Amino acid sequence: MKKNIELLKQSIKKWDSIIDGTGVDEGIKNCPLCQEYWEEYGSGDCLYCPIREYTGETCCNGTPYTDWDMYCYHEYSESLPYKVFDKKSLSLAEEERDFIQRVLEWYKEEYNEM
Repeated sequence: MKKNIELLKQSIKKWDSIIDGTGVDEGIKNCPLCQEYWEEYGSGDCLYCPIREYTGETCCNGTPYTDWDMYCYHEYSESLPYKVFDKKSLSLAEEERDFIQRVLEWYKEEYNEM
């Protein structure tokens, strides 16, 4: 449980850096949760990922990441890494960070890790 809390915190830090312009999104390559749960099993099923637990979906479907990914793909570059490049991409990055923060709070409550 504590491992997932730390991974969620690291994910929030990743998105904070994207928002402040010092970081980029490299998809599964620099997502702490994907490094633990997608890469480990190699199937993309995200088994035991707290975001999957929260949404019931794999590969961050059902999260703001989908909108971020599609917008960056169509408006910025057809390949990763993605970064904030305009007001809308900034807003989408903030939505993803805020979503992960909500998952963190839910997870801590769900597993009594306050």
